[in-house]
This record gives sequence, structure tokens and C-alpha cells, in this order.
Amino acid sequence: MKLAMRKNALLQISTGLGIQLVLWSQLAMAQSYLVSGTAVAPLRGAYEVTLNATSGITNGFLQNDLQVTFTRGDGTQVTTSGFYDGGNTFKARAYLDSVGDWTWDSSSALPGLGDESGSFSVVDSGIDLPGKLRKSSEDPRQFAWDNGDWFLHIGDTGYRYTNSHEPQWQAYIDQSADVGFSKIRSLVGIDGVNIFQQGSLNLSELQTDDQRLTYALNNHPDVQMALIPFDDPSKILDYANNDPLARAYAREVQARFGALPNVQWTLSNDLNLAGDTTLRNAVNTLGTDWDAADAWGTLITNHQARFQTYPFVDAPWSDIVTFENLDQVTGAEILKYRDLDAGDPIVNDEDRYESWRNPVHDRYFFRRLMWGSLLSGGAATYGGGQTWRPFVSTSNWQGVQGYHDLNSAGLLQGGADDFKFIHQFFADTGLTLIGLKPDDPLVGNNAKKFKAIRNDDVLIAYLANPTGSTPETDNARPSIPSMTISATLNYDQWYGDWLNPTTGVWSTLGQLDNANRTFTAPGRGDWLLLLSLRNIAPDPAPTLRFRDDANTRGLWHMDAVDNLDPAGGAQDFVDDDNTFGAPDRADGRELLLGAPDAPAHPTFLPTGGPDGSGAL
Repeated sequence: MKLAMRKNALLQISTGLGIQLVLWSQLAMAQSYLVSGTAVAPLRGAYEVTLNATSGITNGFLQNDLQVTFTRGDGTQVTTSGFYDGGNTFKARAYLDSVGDWTWDSSSALPGLGDESGSFSVVDSGIDLPGKLRKSSEDPRQFAWDNGDWFLHIGDTGYRYTNSHEPQWQAYIDQSADVGFSKIRSLVGIDGVNIFQQGSLNLSELQTDDQRLTYALNNHPDVQMALIPFDDPSKILDYANNDPLARAYAREVQARFGALPNVQWTLSNDLNLAGDTTLRNAVNTLGTDWDAADAWGTLITNHQARFQTYPFVDAPWSDIVTFENLDQVTGAEILKYRDLDAGDPIVNDEDRYESWRNPVHDRYFFRRLMWGSLLSGGAATYGGGQTWRPFVSTSNWQGVQGYHDLNSAGLLQGGADDFKFIHQFFADTGLTLIGLKPDDPLVGNNAKKFKAIRNDDVLIAYLANPTGSTPETDNARPSIPSMTISATLNYDQWYGDWLNPTTGVWSTLGQLDNANRTFTAPGRGDWLLLLSLRNIAPDPAPTLRFRDDANTRGLWHMDAVDNLDPAGGAQDFVDDDNTFGAPDRADGRELLLGAPDAPAHPTFLPTGGPDGSGAL
């Protein structure tokens, strides 16, 4: 849907662009944000130059010395390496960060590659491509796109997404975007090791990586791909020891993928760096060189083994503090790194999986993990299937497969079902987390129960309301939570609103005064509380709650007819305590009047009750 909206916007731009409008319209219909050899290219997309050597290519990976200098419309220049693409073909890419007339010039000792040149125009087409991801200029602990939009990090691990042997890759990325994942962790190639083949590199696998990444870019440009080029520590040591093939691999990967707007770098994965000074120094060498060779400001980080400290907090090349831990629902590690690091985003990039070290109540655990991390001023990554293992079948959770497909097969338990409501919260309110700071002491200093982040105008609090003190086994408590603010806020009046994080339904408190410090949620389970100087939450939809005074516990049936759906609809639900309250809670159903599927005249029939009465 987002892609269609971008395409429509592009086709409606002013005809003042003349022939460029026609050319760019053709590009839009092709849905390609990486263009090659065209006269016009999209702002915040990528451009590709293709050159052919005339002779002498025996091992293009090791022989590659292609350099291409791109000159922007304002006269500034960027020089980048080229990459080998088979036969006599070499290519180079540019990330298009400014409008204007661009030119390029090549240099190489290989016949046919040097002293070539060309030009193209970068236009602001009306498609609001987000572009490269950066650290926010307003708050370096947060991410922002090149178009200025804040980036809401909700990660997933799809290690084998680019693997040529994974048949469900398209379902994986399409359904990931639908769920609300905004970043995918993926290895380069088969497993980061089999790219190396007898003195050369696996070109076919690199080209498959390219196809998968450009598919993601063209169809889901607001999903970041965190590429992991090195999965084998021996290859990192080879690189540090100046092994020609390891050095060629690093050059090829960075030149091929680094200009893509949807790519960021995680240099290695799950490395055991504790006590291994040699390997840690090798990663630092790799990071330093990677940063020096980067032409487009692509974000760089590294990933260590579980529970290990991120050792590159002060490294100039490191843009993101990345760690792997367990049960970080309170954001404790994020808060620790906020105290250590002056200005980088902090990401818990691996915690539990639904299929590995799985929590008992997946949906609650991952909902709590995401909110707890965000309100700690950082971010977290979900884990679903076992994407580090090869695909076997759709009845097994190995390999990359679509999230919805895995749930339909009963292999996942809906752990990411509520992430769409995280997006909704920020979309409904227009808020971001830029400039907000964690403040758990303000709400009781008990992070297992209450999390809070705030600035002078807004406070966002999460009432986790857990059943116990063990995140692995906790669920949302079937009771109504309350939270007391421990200090008077520095403004006289504010507006209060509740969001049910499992339904996206708002409940308003209206305008409050500073004497009110205790807040009681409108229902059972976990809740989001928003306090703000101005009324920024949407008006809640009217609701209808039905109480079964006849004490007819059991299975009920609802038939609904409204003016939007004359045919009506039917739903079965269980009344376990004679009260119908918030959806997806233990106490049954809440009907949202005014929503597209809301009944104007609902009828309740107690199919499991003693007398069949109870119509409303």
C-alpha cells in the first residue's frame, strides 16, 4: 500500500518537469529505486554505472581496481570502489542524496574501464523515499531517515533471507513489512563462509543477495536491511592479516551493497570477543577500514555473543551500540549503555525467540520487550523462526518463512501481533522519541512494573502489570493496574489518554490538573499511558460493553448487522466471568462502534447458557 501511494504521488507531480516527468514516470511504473544507465534517477535512490573491460580478465574479484568519482550538482565529489559482476562486467553505484545534474568519471588500469564518463539528473520526483538511515541530528541516540522522518526500530532476525536456497524469502520480507518490522538482520551469502571458493568468490550468491536486497528496496523501502558480511571469525583474522581474497571480499561487498538506501552494516555476528584480544583487534581493524572506505555514510556496528559487552563504544567507526542479552524487558542493558555512551543509538539485537529459548507467553513477552526497550531510550529485535537453519518444509520453523504463514501453521504463537499498535501509537499522536529521556524513578522506580520516558511536554508510560518477576514465564496480570507519579510535573495541566497495546483502542482521561498523580487503567492487563500538554491522542471510538447478569458462563455467539456491512458477521467468544470487556482479554469482547466492522445493532445469544436468553 505504501508503495502504491508513493507511485501515485510521483505521477501527480508538476508537468513543469517536461520530458523528465515522462522518463521518471516510466521509472515509477517499473518500481525500481536502483536505476542503471538512465537519464533521470530518484532522489534518495541509487544509481548504477556499468562498464566492460575489453580484455585481460582472469579473476575479476582479485583484479578489480575500478574507482568511480561521482560529482553532485553542487560540485561536491564522492569516490567509490567498483565491483565485479561476471565476465568482463564491472559496476559502481552511488547513493543519490541531492537533486541536480550529476556526472561520473572512472579510473582503472584494466583496459576499457578507465577514462569513461557519463551524466544523469537526480530529481525530487514526489516519491518520498526515506533514503539512508542516520543518527538523528536532533538526538543522536535516535535514528532518522535522510528525508527527516524519525525511524521506529522494530527488528527481526532473518539470517538466511539472501540465501539462494531459501524458497520462502519473498513471503518472509512481504509479511515482515506487513507485521511492522522495520529492520531485518541478514547474513551476506549462504552463511558468510561459502562465499569463499577456491581462490575466488561465489558470484552467483552475491548476485542473489543483490536481487533480494533490491526486491526489498523496491517493495519495502522503509525496511532496513542490517547486512552481516562476516560470520566466520577466521575470515576476519585473514582480513586483518592482509589476505588478498578476504580483502577483495570486503571491497566487493561494500561496493555492491553500500550505496543501497536500505542497507546498514553489522560487521560480524555472535562473535566471542571476551578475552580474545586478537579477534577483537581484528574486528576493530575491519571496522576502521570499513568506515574509511564508506562513501555514503552507511551506519556500522558489530554483534557479539550473548551477554558480552559491546567493546567498541568509543571506536570512531562504530555508529550503533549493539548487544545480545536475555529477558531485557526492563531495558536495563540499554540504560547501562546510555550512561557509558555519549551519543549512539542502542539496540538489543537478540533476546528470546519464539522458536528458541521461547517465553511461555510469546505475545506478552515481545510486546513488553519492545515497549520496555523503546521507553528506555533504545530498541530491540524480535525472533520468530529458526532463520539460522536451512529451510526444510512449511511444517517446520527452520529457514526464512512468512510470519503469518508460520502462525497459520501453528509454529509461532503470535509474538509479533501487537507491533502494529506500536506503530499506531506514534502515528496517531504524531510523537517521536527524539529528545525524550527515560525516567523510571518518576513512576515508582520499579521497571518490571512501570516504564516511562518524557520531556517537558510529554510523558509516555507503560504499565506492564506482570503476573510475577520472571519475564520468561510472566503474562499480563488479569487485574486493573494503577501507577502513581512520584513528583509533581512542571506544568499545571495536561491531557491524559490510555492506549490498549493489544487492540490499539484509545480511552481518554480528558484534561487533568497537577493534583492528580495516580492513574488507574480502564481495564485489565498491560496499558500505555500518555500525558501531554496538549490533546494529541485521537478521540476514542465509542464502545459497547454487555454484562451477562443471567450468569450464563460459557460459549456465546454474536450476530452483528450494521449499515456498512448489511450481511453482518458472526463471532464466537467465551465469557468466563460474566463481563465483556476489552478484546483479547480474559473477560471477553468489546465492540467498537463506528469502526468498519462494528455492529450498529449487536445481538448476543448465549449458545452455552442454560436458557438461550440474553439478546440485547
